[in-house]
Amino acid sequence: MVGKFGNYVKSVEYFDIILRKGRDKIEKPWLPIPYTDFDSAYNKEIALTHIANFIAKNKPSVIFTLDDIMGGYGHPDHVFISKLIVAYCMQHQNDSAFSVERIYQAVFDPKMNERILNDMDAFKLAKKIYKVETTPKPDVYFSLKGREVIKKQALLTYTTEQNSLTKIWPYYNYYPATIYFKIFDKEYYRVLKKDENYRKIK
Repeated sequence: MVGKFGNYVKSVEYFDIILRKGRDKIEKPWLPIPYTDFDSAYNKEIALTHIANFIAKNKPSVIFTLDDIMGGYGHPDHVFISKLIVAYCMQHQNDSAFSVERIYQAVFDPKMNERILNDMDAFKLAKKIYKVETTPKPDVYFSLKGREVIKKQALLTYTTEQNSLTKIWPYYNYYPATIYFKIFDKEYYRVLKKDENYRKIK
């Protein structure tokens, strides 16, 4: 499936919350931890409150997250928040006013994962801890044709994540967007559907 997207973002809301307990004392907070440690490692109720309030206020039909298995490359914050959103949607899917029909989880082409991420400590450790071979396979992709500049601008906004982003998209910040993203020209997503209880049916 090929999708189209354009200038649909009306506003951006930032939430300044302390997600990981004692994060400033953790030497490498980006390394994965077992799923069973999430409840003790994170301020779950604070995050849930923000998720609930956001959905109630904006009533989205689609939510975009990273995948809830490896969180992209293994970062536990990504896995935790993605799992929390899936769990919240599952819990409230039968509420009469619940709006979320799809969760689009950003993933990579598995071949791209192994070529680009395989030397990252977090990615290698995540495969062991989460007992998976790689990130989940995508169900759909969106073409970036005509949106290359927007893609680069979006990546550049993540000022604290450039080390990770330039591993995934090497040298994207040095090349003109219209050249670079004609090569890396797709966004891949795993899709969780309300009518399938936000689970993947194998």
